[in-house]
Amino acid sequence: NFTVPAQQFNVATLPISSEETLYMYYGERFRSSYDGIKGHDFQAWIPIEFMENDIPKPMRFYNNFTLNIQ
Repeated sequence: NFTVPAQQFNVATLPISSEETLYMYYGERFRSSYDGIKGHDFQAWIPIEFMENDIPKPMRFYNNFTLNIQ
């Protein structure tokens, strides 16, 4: 099992083309800043992937990823 290392904040809906929408999990990574300032905390953005029957796949944490938006 995988636990997202962040407090859930939202799911962003990104239209990446006229036919496709990408859903992104967005979470706050509390106490992650080097200087301890809340406004400097890191965020987690994780693509939500779906199976053929529109059920979400188990989430994976990516160190990095690329979005191709048209």
